[in-house]
Formats: sequence, C-alpha cells, structure tokens
Amino acid sequence: MDHRRIGDILVADAAVTPEDLRAGLALQAEAGGRIGLTLVRIGAEDETALLDALSRQLDLPVSTAADLPSRDETRAAMQAIGAPLSWWIERRAVPVLSGTNGDARLTIHAEDPLDPALREVVAAAARCPVGFALAPAEALRALLAETEAGDREIVDADMGDARRLREMAEEAPV
Repeated sequence: MDHRRIGDILVADAAVTPEDLRAGLALQAEAGGRIGLTLVRIGAEDETALLDALSRQLDLPVSTAADLPSRDETRAAMQAIGAPLSWWIERRAVPVLSGTNGDARLTIHAEDPLDPALREVVAAAARCPVGFALAPAEALRALLAETEAGDREIVDADMGDARRLREMAEEAPV
C-alpha cells in the first residue's frame, strides 16, 4: 500500500507533469470531485495509469471488462443486495456474487470504491464477505447500460402481455 497522495504517485510515475497536477488541482478546487478523475477528464492522464496508481495506493485489484459479470449475473446480484439499478448507475458500480452458501463472496467493481454511500449500503445488505475492485469507467458504463436495456425489454414484454390479456378480455363474450 502506497501512502502518498494520488497526485504525488502520478507525478512520480511520470503519468502527469507537475504542471498538469497543478491545473487539475485548480479545477478540482472550483468544480470538486476526485483529482484522479479530474486529471483524466482534462486529458492529463489516461484511465489505465490512474487505475494502476490507485490500485497501489488503495491496495485494491483492478478489474477488466472480462472480470465483470454478465447482465443476468449483475441483475441477480443487485436484487440480492436490494438496491435498484438506478442506484448502481448513480454509484457507477456493479456487484458480483461468487461461490455458494458457506463460501459466497461479494465483489463490488466500482469507478470509486471509496464512495461512502456504496460502502454503507453494501455493508448493511451483504450476508457474506465483501471485497472491492477498481473498474474501468467505460466497462462499467457498458455493463450498466446493457443491464438497463435488458430491464426495459422485460418491462416491454410484460406490458405486451398485459395488453394482449386486456384485448382478449374485451373480445370475450359476456
């Protein structure tokens, strides 16, 4: 675990220049947010360098798109925790349940695994050990969008079934 500030780690890694760090800190002072994400947004560094530095600083693994669950696994884990999809989208995180019963484990893949609301809800709902992992923003966005689209398909199918039943009832002789 590296106890230096993330900006210091990024400068030492030559991922950002001291000038870029100063510019990012100035923007952060105005707009808020985490400095690493601010540096990525202004193009001073790429997300891979940030995730590598955060991994060392926080002693957390970095997940890849291949480590993330399928849409159905995501939905099942979200239901087990009891937080709606919209909450996970807002937190930019996805849960993964692995193992069964006695050896079950919950891993939260997140853009910001230090998010207090994320940690609080997961700690309260989890019935097994919990771990956190850093995840690339684009991979999370893609999975969350796919899960949201799947939920819309289910709602649309349910609405179609209800519509057909209503039509059948209207056509039935009384």
